[in-house]
Amino acid sequence: MHKVAVYDLAIDPPTWDFFTFAAMARADGCTGVHIARNPLLLRTNRYTEADIERRVQSIILPLARGFGLTLEPKPEVGQTYPRHSFAIKDLPMPIAFTSDTPAVHCPDNTVTITIRDQQFQVGRNSNIAEWIKAAEVLEDQGYSVVFVPDFDKTDAEFGPFLSCRQAAEDLHYRYALYKKAVVNFFVPNGPWIFGMFGDIPAILIKPLCREYRNANERHWRKFGIHPGGQMPWAQPNQRLHWTDDTAE
Repeated sequence: MHKVAVYDLAIDPPTWDFFTFAAMARADGCTGVHIARNPLLLRTNRYTEADIERRVQSIILPLARGFGLTLEPKPEVGQTYPRHSFAIKDLPMPIAFTSDTPAVHCPDNTVTITIRDQQFQVGRNSNIAEWIKAAEVLEDQGYSVVFVPDFDKTDAEFGPFLSCRQAAEDLHYRYALYKKAVVNFFVPNGPWIFGMFGDIPAILIKPLCREYRNANERHWRKFGIHPGGQMPWAQPNQRLHWTDDTAE
């Protein structure tokens, strides 16, 4: 039977959380996804309806495409996939994601720095001044540094360094750029999920943000990771650095 996963925006956020939902839906045998939009129930404490629609078009649907999930109408009762009885850390790693963007043309020594600059959970934000200093060090070492600005601030500039607006706005281009880079630096943000569960070379700085449930000790322990440790499934080019994001 054709199984359809239902992602309900009245319950589930229009964010990169969809990555884990889609990965687990595919593991449960789903081939399609229905995005439920009830204007009367949509969360309004953080996003406007316009924000939600932009995120659906720019994050959720491209992620669905990368997992081979077709967009479907509301399924019949009994056609939706059952809530999984396993955790995402139990899936084979890395989780398969397919970009429909051809390989990005950039120098072979490219390093990316992905910025988080949001108005909520500001403790997870990038220390931009320090990242620019770090970029200067990397440039002196012979690397070509590309900043990927925050999804909500795509016009941001970072001193003399290239700011790749296309990567911030086009999820599949972003993934292709990450695949080409020799290393991708992150703070705890949505796109980091490509480094945590995917196959890109990635370093996460300041994984631990104790005041937030999606970056505190409990969050990491549910993946079998203790503060100071590494992801059990990590590839050699994927690391957690339990330090603040300073140039030092």
